[in-house]
Amino acid sequence: MKAWKVTNERSVELVDMGAQPVAENCVKLKMLTALVDTHESSLYKKGGNSLPLIAGRQGVGMVTEVGANVTAFKRGDKVFIRPVSPCGKCSNCKNGRKSECEHSYVYGKTEDGVLRDFITVPQTDLILLPQQVDETEGVFIEQVALAVETLDRLKIEKGEHIVILGATLAGLIIAQAAIYYQAVPILVDLREDRLALAEKLGIYYTINAVETDPVKKVFSITCGKMAETMVYTLLSGMTVRRSFENLVRGGRVAFVGFDDMEADLSADLMPALGKELVIYMVSSAGDNYYSAVNMLVSSAVDVKSLVSSRIEFDKIGQAIAEVADNEKKYIALLVDATKI
Repeated sequence: MKAWKVTNERSVELVDMGAQPVAENCVKLKMLTALVDTHESSLYKKGGNSLPLIAGRQGVGMVTEVGANVTAFKRGDKVFIRPVSPCGKCSNCKNGRKSECEHSYVYGKTEDGVLRDFITVPQTDLILLPQQVDETEGVFIEQVALAVETLDRLKIEKGEHIVILGATLAGLIIAQAAIYYQAVPILVDLREDRLALAEKLGIYYTINAVETDPVKKVFSITCGKMAETMVYTLLSGMTVRRSFENLVRGGRVAFVGFDDMEADLSADLMPALGKELVIYMVSSAGDNYYSAVNMLVSSAVDVKSLVSSRIEFDKIGQAIAEVADNEKKYIALLVDATKI
């Protein structure tokens, strides 16, 4: 088995792990696709006590072998590997709140990840992909689930305006999901090419913050009412403080995607306090994986258009270093793990 392992800070190597047996209740997969994004670049840049560790948080594989007592999967099935799984032992898990697990294990963060040619995982970590969802779409399930979690936390309602700061991977998916929820997304970014892509995805209201004052434009779009909700995404590059001006009094704000990266979110919170805003921090997808699959089946979200580049398995190390040095350049790098 070959795997891409981060061995030290800013050091990643392709290593041979040898054969991996298939234990009881486990499934062996041939990896098909994976993503390289800020999760991998963060591990690569920060290093830490978790190293050495195989990188990779999000991936899709095909079942090649099943262990004893596995009945839900068979050879040839395509499956998504749940990036985060509850421990099943903490008080939250025992009380039915697994999405609030205190000791979740995370592929590519607390446990060896998915950037390898073959992987053996517990069957409980797998989600079967329906025929309507291929391996390119399936690898984005966590990102779509994160969008569902964000909109649910915000209690988004039909007809509400939602300002989304950042045409990032998360921002572009949240904007599409907002349309599915019958809300009205207003996507703000500094890059015209990202906004052009957003328009192709059906996002009607886009604002180039370089050319236009976003607050004034939101005022115009909402006929002076301002937006009820707002999402601030990682790598948006926007100013936090003034973003609160986009909202009505009592509006709701979600900061999304800050679980793996060091980012400066320092800001004067007086404008938020003055407007009595409700602020949420959304760093995980919760228990929304199957909702995400349903959205992909119904074509509510186009994720294939978000692939910036496709890379082969032997170029993963180079790709991780590239993303680490140019985090805002790419929307999503897709690994084709079948070409080794």
